[in-house]
Amino acid sequence: MISSARNGWGNPRFFTAGFALFMCLVAIVFCSCSDSYDEEIVQEKHEELTWTPRTFGSYVARDYQYGWLVTLAYQYTASNYFVTNLDDTDNQSFYGGMYLSNYWKFLDSAYNGGGVDHLSGGIDTVDLFFNTTHGGKLDELGNQNTVLAAYPTNYFEHSNQMRLGDDSVGLSIFATYACESMEGDAYTWTRWGNAFAGGLRIGLGTPAPAAGGGGMAPLGNLFADALQAGVWIGGAWFTALTGPYSANPASAMATGTDNTDCWNRLNNMTWQNFKNASYPRRRDGSIGVWCMYEWNDDAT
Repeated sequence: MISSARNGWGNPRFFTAGFALFMCLVAIVFCSCSDSYDEEIVQEKHEELTWTPRTFGSYVARDYQYGWLVTLAYQYTASNYFVTNLDDTDNQSFYGGMYLSNYWKFLDSAYNGGGVDHLSGGIDTVDLFFNTTHGGKLDELGNQNTVLAAYPTNYFEHSNQMRLGDDSVGLSIFATYACESMEGDAYTWTRWGNAFAGGLRIGLGTPAPAAGGGGMAPLGNLFADALQAGVWIGGAWFTALTGPYSANPASAMATGTDNTDCWNRLNNMTWQNFKNASYPRRRDGSIGVWCMYEWNDDAT
């Protein structure tokens, strides 16, 4: 049986003094400065880091067929910022909408006969996948199964039909800005166990309903900047979602053979080092625990 461990992000009682100080410094660098100053810092970090370009892709839903869900006006802007910024240092493999033509590219044939996540444009063919859409922790039948809304009416991507990390390049980082997409509770592994079983290194999402206003448009830019600057991956996500433009719920999840291994991976993996020998993929029976940070403020 897979066990779990969680920390409540943003609550001082969960931090050691050193860890709290570290995050304070991250906040100062990426949240309290002007955009131009952020770019200068990122450029300096580029020069310091040994850079091996990674691959990434993005599918996003903004409006929905026949208005079956509310339009999220900021979605394309957030994704455009992310893709344009990260493409300065890394390699974009695909970018598009969550249309029917891309529906099967989220899914693995082991859990869905139509799944083609390993083929061109599939999310298992890149190192990082970035997504924004509507979401929820229960599927259409009320089962514990994270859903991500696609453009066609009543179409959802289902987390229990994903197996990520074992095809083609093998996805390492799955990031989605969608309501209730990654909540730490008694059913987390029910919802995300299949996806992580393939060797996915880290999942990023939101543990609660999230804001959908224009203030979230810069999140893609902030996320890319923080990744490029060498911030640990979970910290880069928190920087983007809880930065100067809004306070939103955020979560970061990893797996490990035991608690020590899991927290080491979650706390130390960066965009530059996640493929190092120190962070091998944990698949199937090698997974003993999952661990998660949550920052669950009221969305504004």
